[in-house]
Amino acid sequence: MFTPEEIKDALRIIAKRDGRATREDAIEYLYQMELDYSDQLADQLAEMRAEFGMSWVCGGGSAEDVSAAWSMHRDDYIAGRIG
Repeated sequence: MFTPEEIKDALRIIAKRDGRATREDAIEYLYQMELDYSDQLADQLAEMRAEFGMSWVCGGGSAEDVSAAWSMHRDDYIAGRIG
């Protein structure tokens, strides 16, 4: 469930965009934002796995090296330090 503050923020955003907003609109908006965020995380994870999978296939080195590199890359990617 969403906090009252999150709902207020969503109401402001929707009202600014559409000129009016209801509580139901705000809750629908927040659910959609959660779905979009989940999709973005899934895309990032798939991209990272593909990148490191290709690295391994193309002679990425020992399993330990690839595992360590994957860990560091994943953390940096999710934190937004790399693209």
